[in-house]
Amino acid sequence: MKPQRGRTMRRAAAVVSVAVIISACSAAQDSGAASGDDTFVYASNSDIVTDLDPASYYSNEDIILDNVYETLTTFNAAENKIEPSLATTWSSTPDALTWTFNLRPGVKFHTGRPLDSTAVKESIERAKQVGKAASYEWDAVQSIDTPTPQQVVFHLSEPIPLDVHAASGFTAHIYDVQAHDGDLAEWFNEGHDAGSGPYTVSSYDKGGDTEVTLQRFDDYWGGWKDDQFSTVKYKKVPTDTTAYQLLKSGEVDFVKEVSAPLFKEAQGNPAQVQAVSNSSYQNQNVWLNTAQGPLQDVRVRQAIISAIDASDLQKVVGEGVEPASGLVPQGLTGFVPGLELKKDLDRSRQLLNEAGYGPGGKPLTLTLVGAADEPLDNSFATLLNSSLSPLGVTVDSQFLDSAAKTDKTRTDGRRPDITLESWWTIYPDGSSWYIDLVRSSDKIVNNFSGLRDPQIDAEIDRIPALSATNPAELNRVYTELAHQVTFEQAAIASTVVKRPLRLLAPRIQGYNDNPQYANVVFVHQLHHG
Repeated sequence: MKPQRGRTMRRAAAVVSVAVIISACSAAQDSGAASGDDTFVYASNSDIVTDLDPASYYSNEDIILDNVYETLTTFNAAENKIEPSLATTWSSTPDALTWTFNLRPGVKFHTGRPLDSTAVKESIERAKQVGKAASYEWDAVQSIDTPTPQQVVFHLSEPIPLDVHAASGFTAHIYDVQAHDGDLAEWFNEGHDAGSGPYTVSSYDKGGDTEVTLQRFDDYWGGWKDDQFSTVKYKKVPTDTTAYQLLKSGEVDFVKEVSAPLFKEAQGNPAQVQAVSNSSYQNQNVWLNTAQGPLQDVRVRQAIISAIDASDLQKVVGEGVEPASGLVPQGLTGFVPGLELKKDLDRSRQLLNEAGYGPGGKPLTLTLVGAADEPLDNSFATLLNSSLSPLGVTVDSQFLDSAAKTDKTRTDGRRPDITLESWWTIYPDGSSWYIDLVRSSDKIVNNFSGLRDPQIDAEIDRIPALSATNPAELNRVYTELAHQVTFEQAAIASTVVKRPLRLLAPRIQGYNDNPQYANVVFVHQLHHG
């Protein structure tokens, strides 16, 4: 899955299949795992890198670069709280319009420059100036003061939880903007870096089997122990079955995701494989086109929602998913319990009849578009057609590659009746599910329903300020919005939350699957046995 985010292109999701064959001998030659040393090998079934510039990368690069760059704060998913990173303490005024961060002493960038408030200011101002990726998360920042080298002060135009935004895995990294005199973006994409993290980029082979290699940064402020990994390699492995074999033979240490049958097999082989699955912040969403076609009738949309059962989808897909409740996954602010989608075909029949469809009424064919490389979309479409077919409704499904899907779903007049797409947030709260996926916009980005409801928009616009100032009212707003958008307006619904099925080598200790940073292994936290 690959996020596409921003004011003009926020988050969508796709996984790109890569037809690359890796021979056992070449894998063993460059794999530290095979020789028993301190090299960690990450196996991914897709290309990871399209952009290495911390101000503009907006895809799977975080898998690598979250080990190279650091943010002011970080999110502890296990305890659901923001914790220190490059900032040790922070505070805000009661109106949340001024935020002060105190920086960690003794931090050096890989360039040798010490971390100071000027570097923080330069990093964020460059993100705003470049204007790509998740730069919108800094839109509220009007100015930045640097009263001392170890203190940075942000002045905002509107209240937002800046400590939460600062924990983003995208466009929130602090780095040495002065690392190169020429074109900095070009310099980064030649394989250089200017981070402060535990690892630095040592080689970049665009399109190669081992795409990126990292080496430990000896002066890392977090220090080093003898049983930590000094080298990290990111390899492309075309199939999960190949990756599984390479892991069992000791040639890779981590497999990003495998199928449910393979995961079950791995669970029965604990001597050779660790099988790990945790709930994520990534869910499958269903948009119903409110602006065009038969779904302009809210009764037809409500009938479709009533024909969906998340538990049925879970049974078909297996242990890689669990039923969602509302738009926001559990563990984030904005989660609302008790809203799982449950099938009620009697209600669907009644609503369709009222709208002139269903048994005895007009036949109805609905178009659905999903991702060609997402089996979950195919499973959902099959189940929905099975539920609706006895009611006189046919679902005509198309599963497209990323480019064709983008063209189809983001073009006025061409949008399908039903759009399927996965989503996860860039910073740890639920606001983006509403700001990005629901709120009205003149340009179709990720609001595939085309919903235009001024009252809903007004409530969504309150979320950032309430996040910083009034948690009780924020929870009320989230609960009301969850009911409105899914059951009253029937514009968008979440079906299931993904539970990535991951495999690790037995020697790996200390792995923490943090759902906020999807698919990222923070290698400095690991130890090898």
